[in-house]
Amino acid sequence: MSKSGDSQQHVKFPFMPLGIKIESVFGLLKALDVVFNRHADLYKLAEYFDLEIDDLIPVLEVAEMLGFAVIDGGDIFLTESGELFIRAPVQSRRSILRERIKNFEPFKSALSLINKQGSFKIEDLINLLSNLGYSEIGEIGFHDKLAQTLIDWGLYSGLFSYSSEDNIFKKSKRKV
Repeated sequence: MSKSGDSQQHVKFPFMPLGIKIESVFGLLKALDVVFNRHADLYKLAEYFDLEIDDLIPVLEVAEMLGFAVIDGGDIFLTESGELFIRAPVQSRRSILRERIKNFEPFKSALSLINKQGSFKIEDLINLLSNLGYSEIGEIGFHDKLAQTLIDWGLYSGLFSYSSEDNIFKKSKRKV
């Protein structure tokens, strides 16, 4: 039997799909709110964005993971949280997003590294995720998608900062 501290280290958290741009999620939520009156058929939504449904699904998944939308069968519904988020001022959106993404990988482990070391490189995070047993690290293009996702979502939300000169993620000056 393991100690309670040990079991906490091995709890796996949901992994946010990589490579999904914040702008894509915002656009989806805005369209659901303004164009579709909070509810849309997935195929009509894909048609609206001139996308194949398979290309839209990862964006839908992220919106659902964050609690901003619910997918039910062939439909998607904007949640009350999603409506509040999309209508909030930018600073409030950043704060809401920061609180939500902290509960998903790779952000949870990135924050763990920052809290322990003060900063990290992408390779440090990949090693930690590997040690935690996340199979996603074996996907093609994982390194680049991980870096881009951390920069896109982490910087926008103020979860951490990034120095492109030395490729290091650091603690944000914003209160996290």
